[in-house]
Amino acid sequence: MGCAKSAVAREKALFMPFFFVRRNSIVFEEPWQSREVGVLGFVKLVHDYSEHMKAVSCVSNRAGGVSRGSWVLPDAGVVRINTDAAVFEGWGVGLATVIRDCHGVILDVIS
Repeated sequence: MGCAKSAVAREKALFMPFFFVRRNSIVFEEPWQSREVGVLGFVKLVHDYSEHMKAVSCVSNRAGGVSRGSWVLPDAGVVRINTDAAVFEGWGVGLATVIRDCHGVILDVIS
């Protein structure tokens, strides 16, 4: 199995449980009880996501290596799920997810 195909399999296996565990901790454990706790929680979320991406990405430092630095259409019959988060001063944190098919058509947006 090539790097891209194995990365997709790893993302499917690792990313969704990670996302839902973090989401549930945010929703049910009320970590935003103060600005400081919210910021620390968000920093941990970003750190955990960064560590996760290191584990599943196929980035190579050698010239001509595989890079996941840009969005690529998924294989036919597969969807790609992209997520993002932002901190808004005085408001809180925003999370969003975009789901696209193998033609790049947006199937759903969750925010």
